[in-house]
Order: sequence, then C-alpha cells, then structure tokens
Amino acid sequence: MQDVTYKGLAVNECYTLTQALCEALEADYSKNGACASWNAKKYVIESGRKFFKVVMVETATDSRSVHAFVEKSTGLLFKAASWNAPAKGARFDLKRGVPAVDWAGGYLYR
Repeated sequence: MQDVTYKGLAVNECYTLTQALCEALEADYSKNGACASWNAKKYVIESGRKFFKVVMVETATDSRSVHAFVEKSTGLLFKAASWNAPAKGARFDLKRGVPAVDWAGGYLYR
C-alpha cells in the first residue's frame, strides 16, 4: 500500500480503519448472524480510485455483494447505492472509531 496523504488522512491509515470495520462485521456475523443452515461470510476490501469497497463474500458459493464504501481521502463511510457507487451522504466517520455495526448493514440506514 502506498503511503499517500489526501486532506490529512494517509491512505494506509484509512485502509487500517477499513480493516477494523471488516473485523467488526465478521465478529458481529459470528455472534449474531451465523445460523447452521447459512453459508459463512467474510468481508474483503477492494481498492478503487477514490474509495475502498467493503465486499461481503459467502465463502461456500463465492457470492459477492457490496456492503459499504469508505472514502480514501477522508475515512467517511457510505452505504452502497450499487456495485460501483456509494449512496449520497456519509453515514459515519471512521476516524472517530468503528460504529456499532451489524453484519446485515442496518446501521447504514438513516
């Protein structure tokens, strides 16, 4: 990961915050969402030009869906509007800490 700074936030710092978000989502899924008949899920980060994309992957079927976007320059967390774009209006600022998350994304709705 290159150490480039935009608006005072280093990209690798933002990546670390995004990793912490993924870990919190996986912990919540293990605690609250996992059911014997459901496939296991993991959260991975894909890097784009302006955003990190947080993708939920079902490990058994390799089914993928976008969970959220994190803006690299600010650390702001956005709900996904589509596979390629975030919704308008930031939901959280990861620089202030990882919010209380749930694996299904209910915390992203206003």
